[in-house]
Amino acid sequence: MPKDRNIAEIPGIGPLTIRLLTERGVHTIDELAKVDPYDERFRVLGENLLTYVYYARKAIADQVIREVTVTPAYIKVICSKDFDAEATRKAVMGRLEIYDLYVEWKVREGRDRWEFVFTLKPEFARYALADWHQYRFLAAELQKQLRFREKSVKRRQPKRQFQLSKVLEPLPTPFKELLEIFCYMQLVSNFNLLVLLDKESVNRSILRNFLKAYTLKPVHWICGNEDVEGITMTLVSSNEGTIFLESPHKARPSERVVLLSLLSSGTVTKESSGDVVEIPLKGNVVTMIQLGEEPLPDREMLGLYHLAIKLPPLSKATQLKQVEMLKPRLEEEFREFVGERMDLSPGYMPMPEGIRSNVKQYNPPRDLPGFSVRLKEAVELLAKAHAKVNASPSITASDYKRAWRLVASALQTLSAKRKRL
Repeated sequence: MPKDRNIAEIPGIGPLTIRLLTERGVHTIDELAKVDPYDERFRVLGENLLTYVYYARKAIADQVIREVTVTPAYIKVICSKDFDAEATRKAVMGRLEIYDLYVEWKVREGRDRWEFVFTLKPEFARYALADWHQYRFLAAELQKQLRFREKSVKRRQPKRQFQLSKVLEPLPTPFKELLEIFCYMQLVSNFNLLVLLDKESVNRSILRNFLKAYTLKPVHWICGNEDVEGITMTLVSSNEGTIFLESPHKARPSERVVLLSLLSSGTVTKESSGDVVEIPLKGNVVTMIQLGEEPLPDREMLGLYHLAIKLPPLSKATQLKQVEMLKPRLEEEFREFVGERMDLSPGYMPMPEGIRSNVKQYNPPRDLPGFSVRLKEAVELLAKAHAKVNASPSITASDYKRAWRLVASALQTLSAKRKRL
């Protein structure tokens, strides 16, 4: 990214906004990255300024960050000296969602790099420890991405072909089916999956972190905790990734509008220079509901999920083994495999009549009113993903059969009383 990249390149920015910024000395993206989003000089832009500053900082961070080190006491980030220290620091803090109030920082200048060290202010340790854990988590995720990128660049000879069966082999049913569905989701766009956890089922956080290992850009969205503008920016940053949605019943009215738009059409809307801009996303949504502790999504929302699967309770012995059972395997190889196959476009084939009839005849359980509206679309998307896995030039009947077997296995879990694993 050239240092003098103009702010006109920011998605959704209008001529009036550009004029207002340039009149106040902001011409380039690195200059915009230094702007305080709440600067009174730009008050007329309102919440839109947050979006523009966020984009500028993210663009810089993606270019300059070279190395990340995460410890319980500090986060160290090494960056190239493409920009001055202020723009680089704000870009890094924006990338890790770090707020100045809770964190202190130091910078050391090298010959060709900036080295930033962030620590939690002692006086805020009692109140901001959860925030510090979140900063460390985001830094650790970035560290993984950088290592994966570095290995991909250094790798000259391609590894042996990734085999999903090796990852699925140690998992019991229906965790095996859940992971296979989730992995296929990474090869298509806008697939919404509902995961129901029975009482005493697997720990939700462990399961979420397990699945996060098999997606390129994981995002955690807890409904009721963010403003709409913050949510929109988060979703835009998660493009081509997976959004792990939690507590949809707590969504505020304005937040619910964003959520329904995302689930129904894979888009979010935002105002920009007086106009409403519709931003398409290529992400997937996974919602996990702990049965008995929180309500199911309402009828309107249930109708927007492509597929649902319920995980049974675990025996005491299996509960002790769940950490080892849900340990990611070959996740880097999988992400590389997805990168190779994502852009494949297999030719379309109509769904076989037998499978079409099965889809039409399915009746959801009484406690899932509205579900199964998008079941046909679920089979088509999974068949397309299966064709990509096999690098087929066109979707085949075999792809549809595998997709329906997966869908049917997931649907069986919704009504059957399953024994403990």
